[in-house]
Amino acid sequence: MRPPALRIPRRLLVVAAVLLLAGAVAASTLMRGGEEEWEVVVVSPTLAHETFQLLYSFGPRLTGTESCEAAVEASVSYLSAAGLNVTVERHPHVLFEVRSSYLALIPYGPAMNFPLPGREPLEFVHAVDYVFQGYSWSYTWNDFRDDLEVTYVENYEGGPIRGASGKALVLQMHEDLPGNLELMKAAKRAGAKALIIHNTRYDPDLNYPPIFKSSLEPPSADPESYPKIPFLMVSRDAGNIIRTQMNTTKLRLKADIPWSVKEVPVVVATYTARSGQSYVIFGGHMDTVYNGPGGVDNTAGAATVMALAVRWAELSPSLNARFLLFTGEEEGLFGSTDYVSAHRGELGEVLAMFNFDMNNVVLSVCNRVTVSYEDNSSVGDLKRALKLILRETPSWGRYEVSFRYTDLSRVGSDCAPFSREGVSSYSVWGCGSREYHTPYDDSTRVFPDSLAFTSSLMATFAVNYYS
Repeated sequence: MRPPALRIPRRLLVVAAVLLLAGAVAASTLMRGGEEEWEVVVVSPTLAHETFQLLYSFGPRLTGTESCEAAVEASVSYLSAAGLNVTVERHPHVLFEVRSSYLALIPYGPAMNFPLPGREPLEFVHAVDYVFQGYSWSYTWNDFRDDLEVTYVENYEGGPIRGASGKALVLQMHEDLPGNLELMKAAKRAGAKALIIHNTRYDPDLNYPPIFKSSLEPPSADPESYPKIPFLMVSRDAGNIIRTQMNTTKLRLKADIPWSVKEVPVVVATYTARSGQSYVIFGGHMDTVYNGPGGVDNTAGAATVMALAVRWAELSPSLNARFLLFTGEEEGLFGSTDYVSAHRGELGEVLAMFNFDMNNVVLSVCNRVTVSYEDNSSVGDLKRALKLILRETPSWGRYEVSFRYTDLSRVGSDCAPFSREGVSSYSVWGCGSREYHTPYDDSTRVFPDSLAFTSSLMATFAVNYYS
């Protein structure tokens, strides 16, 4: 005969459960009840592909342009439809837009006074042969008298430049070449009419293309103190042609690049699971350079954040989260810096910031994913999250993940402003994408499976470590 079941009062069961839980936490804070109790967040490659295509369809999205604003509106609609509370924060900045340009070599006679009649100009292709740098000034061409002779300097490292007055100054790129703003100042002091960097150093695999880099934001849309000068980078091939023909040709330059004060948007999608103010942030910049579609830099990262936001809302984990899409990153981390400044009073409630910047992996080139962290105590759980998502999706074992301690306050990405204010930050990087800041950074270099993998890894870690 079976003995009757022992009936234990419910309140004693509750007390026992609490004591057992307390003992487990005291024994190992990293286990948090064991792997079998962890919540696994899996983002599908299909969803990552969908969000990528949505943003990519708008083409290059330099902050302040119509295409960037259209992408902002589309992302707001998309995230709102997923059930998230979405707002757009805006802050004013001086921005520029490259509206039109022309660059060519014009054959001149022996005295270099007049163009040779009947000789065709050698025209360069914008974005392929040359790219304007951040906060380049416009150049108005009226007739041949505005054509520019060229002076070429090989190893400039700073100081006065001679022989450049009234000319186009071409500086050969090398390791110790000063930064953009210092070069602009030096060129203006030398009386140059235009400044050109000749890329003979960066990215031989792409035959040394021109790349976009920004400069320090001017204090106003027409400042007296800022070195206002047309500023370009040319490819190795274009620079070689200019150099070899500089004694028989002049440069003809036309550039319409207006500056104006515009608002820099940040899309904020909020998920609220419980009362209380603490939350995690997932962020990435959705703006691109003007001279390419920015498939990897950083449509990939922004699409990752959007896909993760949708999946988060579907799964309804018990962790508050904000999903941020920054703009103004390519000009100088404008959006993320603005957000941190506007929310400085509540940063103590931010449990962590997760940044996705070029987290795409081109498996034909490499298989490395780097997770940079600042909280040493999180490494065990980062590895545990990796183990769990590989159990869910074994094919993700093809990615090699490196966890690396990094001072993220010093990196040139949107996690830096958060890190500087003491917010524990993480950043995820992929590999195999040398094409960034060029026209070749297109959708053919983006693999949504890697976006799904990196978002699933960080989401699984976050929802368990910070809940």
